[in-house]
Amino acid sequence: MNQQQKTSGTIMDVSLAMVLIALLFVGVYNTITTIRLAKQIEINKAHMCGVTAMVFGPVAPEHYKEMCDILRDDLYQEWLK
Repeated sequence: MNQQQKTSGTIMDVSLAMVLIALLFVGVYNTITTIRLAKQIEINKAHMCGVTAMVFGPVAPEHYKEMCDILRDDLYQEWLK
């Protein structure tokens, strides 16, 4: 093998390794972002359930989640208008 073929092979190997490392970093970043987003959604839902208690007054524990979801749906429909 001549020097030019060795150099081009090395460049291809380094390029492939860099692309794979970049894909690994992107995958880790997306996973972390998805986990953070899921936590933020839960926090927002907890806040909305607190607002439910303020709007509807004391709600029986068995209906609390249902009332919270109804209020969230109502707000979403209002925002769509």
